[in-house]
Amino acid sequence: MKKESPIQGTGVKFTVNEKEHCQVEYQVKADVSLIKKAKQDAIKVLAKSISLPGFRKGKAPATLIEKKFASELVDQWKKSLADSAFQLCQTEPKAKALYHDTQISFDLDSISEDKEAEIRFVFETLPTVPKLDTSAIELVKVPGHTVGEASVNATIEDLRQYFVTHQDIEGRGVEPGDMVTINVDILENEPAERALSDARFEVKQEKMALWMFDLIVGMKKGESKEGISRVDKDASEAEKKSMPPKKVKVSLLSVQQANLPELNDTFAEKLGCKTMKEMKTNLTNLLQKQADEKVQDEYRKQINDQVLEHFKFDLPKSMVAKEVQFRIKQLMEDTHQKKRLSAMKADERKKTIGEVEEQGEKAIRLFFISQKIIQEQKIKVSPSGLQINPSSPLEALFAPNPYQSGSVKENAKQQESIAMSKLLLKKAEDFLIENAKFVEKKKSAPAAKKKVAAKTKDSDDTAKAATKKAAPKTTKKAAPKTKKPS
Repeated sequence: MKKESPIQGTGVKFTVNEKEHCQVEYQVKADVSLIKKAKQDAIKVLAKSISLPGFRKGKAPATLIEKKFASELVDQWKKSLADSAFQLCQTEPKAKALYHDTQISFDLDSISEDKEAEIRFVFETLPTVPKLDTSAIELVKVPGHTVGEASVNATIEDLRQYFVTHQDIEGRGVEPGDMVTINVDILENEPAERALSDARFEVKQEKMALWMFDLIVGMKKGESKEGISRVDKDASEAEKKSMPPKKVKVSLLSVQQANLPELNDTFAEKLGCKTMKEMKTNLTNLLQKQADEKVQDEYRKQINDQVLEHFKFDLPKSMVAKEVQFRIKQLMEDTHQKKRLSAMKADERKKTIGEVEEQGEKAIRLFFISQKIIQEQKIKVSPSGLQINPSSPLEALFAPNPYQSGSVKENAKQQESIAMSKLLLKKAEDFLIENAKFVEKKKSAPAAKKKVAAKTKDSDDTAKAATKKAAPKTTKKAAPKTKKPS
């Protein structure tokens, strides 16, 4: 507990005690003049809400209110005094309430017009962020990536998909590159469970699961096939565990052949470029910017890990709780995540919620650290930083959405608030990156080399012999057991 010296105010003198989790305690002494004024305020409040015979509402005399409503008057008197005293204390810059509607509790045992009243307030305040020593930040160098022609050409193929047209196919089997619409039913239970309905896929191994690709190729419209759904061989162990093989039926509803636009200047014009050459140049620059941003994101992650590790401070519990509730709401509004959470065992669900709580606390801590950096370094952050004005359709396809914030359907004000918080964090991270010390990644110690005998002709022959098929081993037969003579 940290105690401050008494601070004088008009009608009050008080001491500030700072507690854990950003809680603050005011020990207040209110003088007689403030107490008397609070009593008059309390009488006016009561007069508006009570009726006495012979008097209009709000016109009953104070002496009669004191006599008839003594208990109610004392309660309102205490509240009026507490409100006045707290507002006077808040005029001092020390320990402001967290929000304008922050919950404030107070204790006031007795009240009298003849002596000072002692009031104890408890409420939450903003956290105190320690001074950041940027010289302590070291970043491990992240290798950059230069965009090559292969990446540009692959992206152009993806861009062609934006202008693709489809033609219905009848009478032939599905071929790689076709677009199909399918239903998928899980046959493990009775009745069968519909897993996918009217799902649209491009028939390419990189666009769908391998089991589905193998099953669909060759099928004709209207046909159904049964098979086993399983994750691909390169899937993680967690994916393999969460998605065990299941017997399924795939029904082919439609087959369409994709007609892609030719790669010429007409195609380039659709993306806001005059020629294919200009489009390739612009696309290379956009992809390079994207690659550079990926490197910067790696540095931002390092920055966040370091500031969270080195700069510890208390946070208001109510603020952390609100952030956690918001994140859980995001999870529950995502159908897939909600289903996954519901299928978890109690201990797994508890672990997941714990991870959400940890992420929420980190997010709030990073917000206050960022805010301190922005204020100390006088870094300009304004809503204009959220505005993205692409100069061509090609740039628009690569432009990030600053208002993208998960699955929660926030209103415009909430979206802008979240976007501004992200912008503030990004500006602070980039400042720290600019002023950080960069170090090379430590190389792991090489494995000790085994001593190898000098190569001779004999050793060469031995090696060659080892590659030949080994002769079958013979097994010695045990001698037959003989009975001992009786």
